[in-house]
Amino acid sequence: MTTGSYWVYEYSQTDTAGNTTVTGTDTVKITGDSVINGNVYKVFEGSFLYNCSSCKLFRRDSSGYLISETGRVYFSASDFDTLHIDNSQPSLYAAYYKMLADTSVTVPAGTFNTLDYLGHVYVVNPNSVPNPRITGNFYAYNIGIVKTRSVFIGGTEYLEAKLLSYYIAP
Repeated sequence: MTTGSYWVYEYSQTDTAGNTTVTGTDTVKITGDSVINGNVYKVFEGSFLYNCSSCKLFRRDSSGYLISETGRVYFSASDFDTLHIDNSQPSLYAAYYKMLADTSVTVPAGTFNTLDYLGHVYVVNPNSVPNPRITGNFYAYNIGIVKTRSVFIGGTEYLEAKLLSYYIAP
C-alpha cells in the first residue's frame, strides 16, 4: 500500500430480473498516512459505492491482516476461518465474513486470481429477500480489490464495482 496508488472502478446495479445498469465510475486513491491511536494507517479516498464526493477509509497491515481504525478485519491471505461477525444492528441483520482462496475473477482490467472476502448477510425479517445475501471483496495479489459486491438489506438488488484500470505507485 503506497501513497499515490489508485484504482478506477465502474459501478453497476443489478435488479431481480438480472438487468444490470452502469451507474458511474469512481477513482479510489491512497492520499497519505494518518496516525490513529499510535498506529499508522493509509488513507483511501473515493466514493466507495456510496453517495459522497470524498469518503475516507483508513487501513493498515497488522501481522498479515488488513484492518480498519476500529480493528475490523477486511482481509487475510492466510486465515480462512471467520474473520468478522457484524451484528451491529441486530434488529435488521447479522453478517458473517471469511476468506475464500483461489477465485478467478474477470473484470475490464483483466483476469485475476483472487482471494474473496466473502460475506453472508442474514436479514432478520427477510419477506421476499432471500437469506443469506452474498457480498464479496475480491483481492488480487499486489493489486488490491478488483471487484466488490454489496447488497441492499431491504431489497434483492445488488451493487458491483469492477476494476477498469489501476496504478500501483513504487
